[in-house]
Amino acid sequence: MSLKPGEEYDPVEVEIMRQLEPLPGRRNLYEFLRKTEDRQAVLFATGSIKMLIFEKTSEFNILGTLEGDICMRDIRTLGRDLAFEKQYLYTIGDDMVRYGMAEILNWQKAMNQHETICFDLNTCGIRLRKSSANNFLHEGYEQLQFEKIDVVNKFLPPMQKTERLIQFLHMLKKILSPEFCIRSWNEALDSIGVDMEKTVAEMAKIREYMSLDIHTEIEEGTDEVAKHLYEKRLKIIRYEAIQGPLQVSPEELKDYEDYQQSDE
Repeated sequence: MSLKPGEEYDPVEVEIMRQLEPLPGRRNLYEFLRKTEDRQAVLFATGSIKMLIFEKTSEFNILGTLEGDICMRDIRTLGRDLAFEKQYLYTIGDDMVRYGMAEILNWQKAMNQHETICFDLNTCGIRLRKSSANNFLHEGYEQLQFEKIDVVNKFLPPMQKTERLIQFLHMLKKILSPEFCIRSWNEALDSIGVDMEKTVAEMAKIREYMSLDIHTEIEEGTDEVAKHLYEKRLKIIRYEAIQGPLQVSPEELKDYEDYQQSDE
């Protein structure tokens, strides 16, 4: 959408177009649609914009620092709130997986689950304030020797490629849950994949919680571009929920394709 006589770009619009300069097709598409509150294409145009830069640590499980960048395309891939996102599925990126792992470890910390096993991430409660060194050695090592974990291989239920990384986060969350304690390890593993309907529902919840947490961090942050674009995303979601997906005319579709090709 070209400027009207006497109109000026908002500062946030200027910054978005500056960040999109390496992708002139996306920049032009954003400029054309920058005022829209009903077209998903503006989210596609701004897919490379960084929405959140995170650096997370967990004191409960020693995993080191998990850090990365979350862009608009990552949020679109995670959320799947719009018809186009449900129709064309993509897998989440590596940085989104790191964010999810940090979230899950901190959920565990909040629940104070000191009897869970976490493979090489396990601390066996050594960092809990009321755990003595002797207690750590007994619960963390001797008990493992007496109550052997004899599972050698366990394969996850097959899922389409776009779901596998969320499936990984789901398994990490289950492994850190109370049911996966040393005493019932084999029984808990045998339960994996038995109720696929429940598994899919739990995976959807992970997507939902991660989306909410990312939104909260953006809202509480200082990045005005990220706040502006996320609010635009929410407005498009609300529009589609009330009016249904906006039908794109053949002329508009050709314009979008032309913009895309100019960046290839």
